[in-house]
Amino acid sequence: MRFTKKYRAKDNNTQLSTAEIQEKKLENETMLCQLESITTMQTLDSVTSVLIVRTSAGMECSLKRTNEIEAAPAVGSILFVELDSQETDASSKVLSILDMKVIAPLYELPYLELLFENATNHKDLVRLLDFINRLHDKRIKQLLIELFKDADIAIPFITFPASHNHHHSYAGGLLAHSIECAEWTENTAYSAMTTCEAELTLITALLHDIGKIKTMERNSTRQLVPHETFSLLLLEPLITKLQIQWEQGADVLRAMLSFSMTSTQFPQFPGILLVKMADQFSTSISARKMAFQDVPDYFYFSRLKTSTATQFFNRLTVS
Repeated sequence: MRFTKKYRAKDNNTQLSTAEIQEKKLENETMLCQLESITTMQTLDSVTSVLIVRTSAGMECSLKRTNEIEAAPAVGSILFVELDSQETDASSKVLSILDMKVIAPLYELPYLELLFENATNHKDLVRLLDFINRLHDKRIKQLLIELFKDADIAIPFITFPASHNHHHSYAGGLLAHSIECAEWTENTAYSAMTTCEAELTLITALLHDIGKIKTMERNSTRQLVPHETFSLLLLEPLITKLQIQWEQGADVLRAMLSFSMTSTQFPQFPGILLVKMADQFSTSISARKMAFQDVPDYFYFSRLKTSTATQFFNRLTVS
């Protein structure tokens, strides 16, 4: 199934219709498919691979990749490819691969297609799937797999902004902020804690703002409820399921998710400090980008005005 990089959300938080999606096609098309076979031909000047792929709808086609650097994917792999479609005559096209990613096989191809069709930023979605696939603890990994198997949670999470007019205030900003926080805590968490505690920290970093899929709805009374409360409500069914096989892990995850990031006290689990620092760092980087978005390159200071405050930022203008 070939699709475009996707629609922008209306008002930064609602989905577009199928007709509106079609109107927003990009020049370079993308495809999610499964690799059926691969043939490689080498000459003195180049290496060309022809990939036979199939979509979930059963469509089969040939894709060409020239002078690739990375190793060839295994037959059966799920691939996300960006294509350069060049007309060769009135009836055929040469489909050349501009970029290709092997997708972690966490879900069936039709559901992955649904996610990629809706994703505002495909690269961030790939990062999310890779992150889940890297987890070592099967109990924690399964919790995330089951969470994002629910399209009513997954699609808002990968399309909504993280705020209305502060940091990551664009369609897909919630996913971008969340995966940044998770990735930035990874190395430190694994180096300082046991694997299971490190990974409870990592999914806290990833999911600390998931409640915003409820509170980012405009003109809704749900904005009266803190997003942290909705995060716990959304995750509690899966945490309860985790509790059956790992009671301590379930309670630690509840404690991490319910810790107030504004507290001046040391938390019971130091990993929460990693989450707090990653959250603040990601927020600050995004806010500074917004502050300097429309100013000349030689400006070394700027400010960002929001509905609640004015924040001043500096940057280096020479290296």
